[in-house]
Order: sequence, then C-alpha cells, then structure tokens
Amino acid sequence: MSCGHYQIFIRDNSTLEKVQQISRYQRLEMTRRRNDVGGWVLELDLGCEELKHQYQNERYGIEVWRKGKRYFSGPITRIGRSLQGNTQTLTLSGTDENGHLLRELCLPDPWRYTTQFNMAYDSRSGAAERVLKNYVDSNIGPNCPDASRRVPNLVIEASQDRGEQVYYVARFDPMKKVLDDLILHIPGYNYGITQNDSNQLEFKLIPWTNRWQNGTSGGVEFSVRLRNLIAYDYTYERPDYTFVLVGGGRDTNQGDAPVYRQFAYSGNEYARARWGNWVQFVDKRGTTDTNELKQAAWDALKLEDGKADAEKNMISKINCTATITEVDGGPQLGVDWDLGDYVRVVIHEGESEDELIEVLDYINEITITLTDQSGEEISATVGSTNYISNKWPFPYLTDRFTRIEERLTNLEGGY
Repeated sequence: MSCGHYQIFIRDNSTLEKVQQISRYQRLEMTRRRNDVGGWVLELDLGCEELKHQYQNERYGIEVWRKGKRYFSGPITRIGRSLQGNTQTLTLSGTDENGHLLRELCLPDPWRYTTQFNMAYDSRSGAAERVLKNYVDSNIGPNCPDASRRVPNLVIEASQDRGEQVYYVARFDPMKKVLDDLILHIPGYNYGITQNDSNQLEFKLIPWTNRWQNGTSGGVEFSVRLRNLIAYDYTYERPDYTFVLVGGGRDTNQGDAPVYRQFAYSGNEYARARWGNWVQFVDKRGTTDTNELKQAAWDALKLEDGKADAEKNMISKINCTATITEVDGGPQLGVDWDLGDYVRVVIHEGESEDELIEVLDYINEITITLTDQSGEEISATVGSTNYISNKWPFPYLTDRFTRIEERLTNLEGGY
C-alpha cells in the first residue's frame, strides 16, 4: 500500500544515510512517547521482494517522512519471519531514537573504566539543563571517554542554562531515571533524541505548548461533539490532603523537642468545600524562610507554584485517559497539537452546557498506523501523566459543581 503524504526509507545506522525507499508494505505503526521510548513495526510481504535481504538486519533502521517533514526514525531491534498458509510475512520492528537512552547507566566516575573508579558518586550542580545534558554527554555522548559507550553520530544540543538551579548525585542509575528527575526542573520542555538534517542524532530539549492557555478562547479542544475524541476513561476521588500546615525553625534541643519559630499554611479551598478538611503537618525545622515553607505546602497539596487560582489545580485526584484523533476541519497533528502539549478534553454528561467534565492534561503518546484497509489512522493518549512539577500547569478536572463554586466565589468577592 502507499499513503501519498508518507515516504518510508531504510537507513544505515552507521551513517544515517537512506539506502532504500519502501513503497509496498502491509502495515506500518509508529508510536512516539513523551519523555519515554517509542517504537515501530513494519510488516511486508516476503514475496514482493522489494526490500533487499541485505537490509533486513540490525545494522539498519527506519526513517519516515510525513507531509514533507521527518516524522520518525529509529533502529531495527527485532526481525521476524512467518508463514501462514500461502502468506509469508517479514516483520521489522524497533525503538525510536530515545531507545539509545536505555543503553547505559550514569556511572559514578564516567571518566574511567569500571575497575578504576576513583569516585563513589557523580555529583553535579548548576542550571538543570546543563546538568542534564552533561550526564548524557559524559556517559553516551561525544565526550564520553570510553568509545564503546558512545552512541554513534550523537551530538548534544548546546546548553542555554534553562531551568532551576539543582544539585544531583548519580551512582549506577539508569540514565532515563536521571533525565526524568531533572526534566521536572526545566519548565516548558521535554527531552529526546531525534535525527536532524545534518544526519546526526541530536539530544535536545523539546518545547511543549499550552494549547488551552488556561481556558482562553481559541484553545485546542477534543470532544465527541467535534468528532476528535474517540474514547475516554476517567475517575476522580478525594485528594490526600486539602489543608497543610508547615512548621519551620531551628532545632535547639538536638532533635528531641523541635522548636517551630515560623509557620506557613495553604489550603485547596474548592477541594475543602467538596471533601472537607484533610489536614497534614509538614516538618521543615531546618529553615525559617517563608518562601520555602510555602513551597513545601504547595508541594504537599500538589498545587502549581504561584498560580493565582491554585485551588483549581487539584480539586480531586484525577485519573483520566482519553484517546484523541485528527479529523478533517479540526485541529491538525503537527500544526495545532503535538506530543507533550497541554490540551482540553470535554466529556459531555447531559444536555445542558453545565453538564460536562473538562479535563486539562498532557498528550503523552501518539500512534500513527498505516494499513491497506484504513489508510492513515491517528490516535493519541491524553492523561496518565507521570512527569509533573509544580512549575508546570497541573492536570485538573472540573465539572458543573466546580463551576457553581467558582461563580459563588466570584460573587462573594464583589462584596
């Protein structure tokens, strides 16, 4: 089969050069994941003999262009051949380029061989972006001293020192875990490896967009009404805490009887109105800095840092997974929305405008499938977010009760 706006190539992993174009295939499926490893599957009829046998091995990979732009690439990690009746099928599959992030650990002393470590930990401090990229560079990048650990053709995007100041310690940690920890301190960005136009693999920060802009008009919406919401599954429940008291001070009694000299507190008022008081005390006796104490309260309540309407962030504990797609006349993949973007999903519960659920969350996975029967099928998953910090917009859910509470609060504020 062939989809007109797709071009599929087999590429040489050592040079990243295209070696053959593929036009006849049974199925191609590509999945990209936010801050995670994606994958692909290509099924071909062995009888068509279009794909040369010499390219059916681990030294090669796939490169896919969509609408004139490179959309996906990655190495072959599995080769399968099957016979069913008179049908012989060749199945090639693999990861996207993020798979390289699973190859190595962050060693405690990446400048030496394993048997010659001089350091127990690899500790780094500075802007989160620089720290994150230095871990990649010294363990699998061009500045890794051990050539066997380097990923061929990998370059590291120059650091702009984005993000918060951090201190991080690594010791035989999986590299992806280190990256997952550090990306939380770089608001507005995800990370990934992509093939660039210079035939290099580039590790870089990838910006994501708030496509809803906190509810302003013109945002991207997915709903049954617009025909771009395929499925959903959501629950929400009482949050762990609705009110937090933080005590700070200096311990003058060797830990036996802490003296709290400064307090801060924060409450999720909408959640308290709905669920009542569920109170937690946080011990921060090591500081009297009011900002640090407030930050501890926001962290405990899972509130977005400094947001004016922080109570909206977590009215309830949310578990929502929605499957969205692209339809004619609606928001288009790669133009209006993409992986990692923050979007709005509307779930109608009744006839009136108020009888609906609004979920705002991140696009965490996008899958494109090309088949003989259906042509191009696009599905994406919104929700089940794992990468959240209080510097980012939080996933949250509102319903008609929330909107009533908001209106009452606004009215009361006028008196």
